[in-house]
Amino acid sequence: MDLVTQKSSADKVRTALGHSWIQWQRFLRLTSQEGNKIEWTSWNDVPSDVQITTLNTINAQLSLEGIQPINEKILKWRMAQVIKNKTRRTTVQSSDESQTPEPQHGRSALSYDPVRHLDDET
Repeated sequence: MDLVTQKSSADKVRTALGHSWIQWQRFLRLTSQEGNKIEWTSWNDVPSDVQITTLNTINAQLSLEGIQPINEKILKWRMAQVIKNKTRRTTVQSSDESQTPEPQHGRSALSYDPVRHLDDET
């Protein structure tokens, strides 16, 4: 696992961990769940006690499921991805919400539908 860097591919990390495909998917799910609980926008900003608690929580669950535990380097690799993805989703959602068009005064937000409006013409 010493060969893992922040730029390592997922395949390289999975191979270094010795996880099967099923174990890898479980690892990804557990780390995603834990990472989404983190309030900071960068793993480097997360206090060390929170990082250690996160590592211990993930390893405890992995152990219960018979999956090899991870080390701090693997955790940093994964949490950087999880937090980045979470931040990106939050930014996109905020952007989408701020771009919602306001309805115009006195006009319906619904467009004209000739089938729906057949009753209006008779």
